[in-house]
Amino acid sequence: MVASNAAVLRTRLSSRARVRQIEVFVTVADLGGAHPAAQRLGISQPGVTKHLQDLERLLETPLFLRHAKGMKLTAGGEQLLASARAILANLDEVAERTAALNGGGRSMVRVVASQGAVASLLAQAIPAFGRTNPGIFVAVREADPLGLTSLVTQGDADLAICRQLDQPPRGWVFTPVMQDRLIVVAGPQHPLVGSHRALTVAALAKQTWLSWPLESRARSGFDQLFKGGPTPDLWPMMTRSPIMLWSMLRAHPVLALLPASYLHEFLQCGQLVQIPARVSMPLAPLGILQPQGAPAATLRLADFLIRQGTL
Repeated sequence: MVASNAAVLRTRLSSRARVRQIEVFVTVADLGGAHPAAQRLGISQPGVTKHLQDLERLLETPLFLRHAKGMKLTAGGEQLLASARAILANLDEVAERTAALNGGGRSMVRVVASQGAVASLLAQAIPAFGRTNPGIFVAVREADPLGLTSLVTQGDADLAICRQLDQPPRGWVFTPVMQDRLIVVAGPQHPLVGSHRALTVAALAKQTWLSWPLESRARSGFDQLFKGGPTPDLWPMMTRSPIMLWSMLRAHPVLALLPASYLHEFLQCGQLVQIPARVSMPLAPLGILQPQGAPAATLRLADFLIRQGTL
């Protein structure tokens, strides 16, 4: 019975569902109401309501609970939202690849990268690659480690630039490109800037520090650095945002322990400063994660990035 119902629903969706209905569903879920969704999509509020009603009728399930303050997803709507987003993402990819082809027969390579890889490698390498390979369109997407792995395993990336994984996905090969390490940094106004002596762990423990999410390598390194000794004071905030981090370090006399790759651009232009310290905290290298048997355009970009690395 379940298989039969699923088959009937698939036939109905393929013949009668419209992309606009799915787009309305996702937009209402994001904004929490028909009125803001109508404004974003440039259609009338009754139009939004009708699209939702038509989709709910096709699916034979309610997607939203209506109330005075807006609309909230039902349990069924929550389960279907990720699939709806995936449909729209696939359509975006079709449009992007087609536009690339129509723009002169160009190939497209979807790259997903960690923040450190973007800052230390891609920001310099991609413009240079584009100048010498105008026939290849590169789409770069930034993701945290969990999101990056998910995009790779789901087939939503052609190439990944990231830190070496404990176990690469099946059919993918990792090539190390750049060494990395944890370093101590501060804003240019910090009292320790200009000191020529490498600080001991005991001296560092007397400073105030920015915290970092528990699952991050920076937080693990921080806990390891001060294990068994005095616990430094922590500034009352936590962030992964590079801009927020930069703002906090420039505005307050605090330190942070972070990967050198992550801070590459800020250090290069003098927006942040490395504080000399008697610590050695190497990290797994950054590199290229590519599928076996990748298309020529993907291989060309991977080879270029490997040559740009400093390992």
